[in-house]
Amino acid sequence: MRQITVDEIIRQHKLGFREFKNAQVAPGSLAKKRLPKLNLDGAVVIDGDFRRAIIQSGSFNAATMRDSNFQGANLAKSEFKGTDLRGANFIGVNLSGVDFSWAKLEGVEFTKSIINGANFAGANLKETTFINTKLKGCNFSSTKLDRANFTQAESQKADYSSATLNGAIFYQADLSGSDFSQAELEKTDFRETNLANVNFYEANLRNASLEGADPGKLWWKAKFPLANLEGVILFGGRVFGEVGTN
Repeated sequence: MRQITVDEIIRQHKLGFREFKNAQVAPGSLAKKRLPKLNLDGAVVIDGDFRRAIIQSGSFNAATMRDSNFQGANLAKSEFKGTDLRGANFIGVNLSGVDFSWAKLEGVEFTKSIINGANFAGANLKETTFINTKLKGCNFSSTKLDRANFTQAESQKADYSSATLNGAIFYQADLSGSDFSQAELEKTDFRETNLANVNFYEANLRNASLEGADPGKLWWKAKFPLANLEGVILFGGRVFGEVGTN
């Protein structure tokens, strides 16, 4: 694995060179740098400083970037497939259309970021924070999201099918039109959440709370066919006691 400094990356990028695959990046700062289409696939960047950097359509696949700081950056349409980003800071970042499939994202902070249309399929997102985050149309299918916090997130028409979300928090979030079919949702907090037209087909909602949530009206109502509602606190505060009700 070749070593390279951030100053060398900046210099070569200005000359039109974009690919730094499998590089060992020495400590340094890329904060506020404009580096579109930067390719760090397979690279090792520990404690990287990318604050307010502009790196649209970048490629960081299978890289190791633990504890890196991307706060305020623009990373729209970039790829982080299979990347190790544990402990990273993505507060206030533009991540629209980013591919995080199969990435390691445990404990990552996404508060107040724009992540519309991103792909998280198969990623490990345990204990991540999405407070006040825009997540419209995101793909969270088959992800691990236990104890993740989506308080006041805007996550309309998102795909959470077959995801594990035990103990997750969606307090006052907008989940209208989203798909939670076959998801694990034990003790998940949906209080005061917009659940209009949400699909809970065969989902496990055991001991979850729907108190104060908006289930929608008429054909836009939330749907619970074959869902496990044992011990669920329903919209009006009443506890549901039967399993497998429609």
